[in-house]
Amino acid sequence: LVTPEGTRQVLTRAQLLDELPAGARGVLDRLVQARLITVRKGGSAVRVELVHESLIRNWAQLAQWIDASREEMAFLAEAGQAAELWIQRGRRDDEVWHGEALAEAQRLVDRLGAVLPGPIAEFLAAGAAKQNLSQQRRRNRLAMLFAAMALVAIASVFTAVTLADKEREAVAQRAAAEQRQAEAQREGARAAAVGGDPLVARAKLRSSLELQDSPMGRALWWSLDRDPRIWTRHLDASVNDVAFSPDGAFVAAACEDKAIYLIHTLTRDLRVLRGHRDQIY
Repeated sequence: LVTPEGTRQVLTRAQLLDELPAGARGVLDRLVQARLITVRKGGSAVRVELVHESLIRNWAQLAQWIDASREEMAFLAEAGQAAELWIQRGRRDDEVWHGEALAEAQRLVDRLGAVLPGPIAEFLAAGAAKQNLSQQRRRNRLAMLFAAMALVAIASVFTAVTLADKEREAVAQRAAAEQRQAEAQREGARAAAVGGDPLVARAKLRSSLELQDSPMGRALWWSLDRDPRIWTRHLDASVNDVAFSPDGAFVAAACEDKAIYLIHTLTRDLRVLRGHRDQIY
């Protein structure tokens, strides 16, 4: 019920209890009775969420659980987005994770011992099945190739194999270099998104996808595309209201700490106007 960014997440009761042991239902009922979790009916589904976002910061036990599970939460959020997109697009084979992305996901599942929700488990299983089929086909092609090569003269075979090896090595080196560069741009985009700079995140991710298309990159782009923000500025005060200047050059935030914060919309420079005796509405 908590996102990796530390905000509340609304789930259906079925999503929350998916793949959890039978005792989880009783735990959920106890938390609802204790008024830590609220339940409401939304259409045909029952939806649940934390009663208030302040619990994430002020409930010490919950904060401890979140800190201990941060890597697992990040993985489940990323894999959940990719699985949701894959299901929405009709479970296409070319949308599943494969190669290093799939291997990394499987290593994380084994190391964390994470309980996978049904859609994520199905998504990873589809990727593993496709990869196994691809490896089998590759082995079959190699077997046929070796059988054909056996009919060629030893000198011709040696020459052909040498040239093929050099070509494969060059292609592999180029592909590896592009993959490393694409991964570096993707990680930079992820860091910019977490740091509250969606504009830089989109630019880096676009460069990554131009170098190498990847399910992880697509999932991150899908997430960024749903975010309308251009930039974010965190203030050390609760904001009661905001307004733009007529020319759009500044945004003013009226805050609870008796100050007005002026932020330049292009440079993001900050000025603080003080002197009020009470909070500004």
